[in-house]
Amino acid sequence: MYSSASVFCKFERSSKGGTLTRDEVDSYLPSERIAFYSYLSNTLYHIGSSCDTQILYRNIVTEARGLSKSGRHLLARLGFLIPETTYQRRIKQILTSHEELIRLFLFPFLRLSLFVETIHLGICI
Repeated sequence: MYSSASVFCKFERSSKGGTLTRDEVDSYLPSERIAFYSYLSNTLYHIGSSCDTQILYRNIVTEARGLSKSGRHLLARLGFLIPETTYQRRIKQILTSHEELIRLFLFPFLRLSLFVETIHLGICI
């Protein structure tokens, strides 16, 4: 997890009791960015479960990379991933909404193309 104390110590050591310049702060940002965003997304998820999209993305990536179900379960217990049951439920919701969008936008065009083909063939429906 993200340790704000260790980052503070780095900043304090480099500033030698004074304030940090913008260049010094900018030099620390690349090395601490991923840790900070992980800490932030985990904190927001634990405050309220409506902020779970980033952690859901982590679940998708770990599944795509081939992490086993027991490995995902372990990471979920540590707080890095969404629990497996929640993940499966959210994936079903995403797939269902995607299918509805496809039906909503694609089905009228398929129906129209079938209608046009039957007119060309001289078949009345």
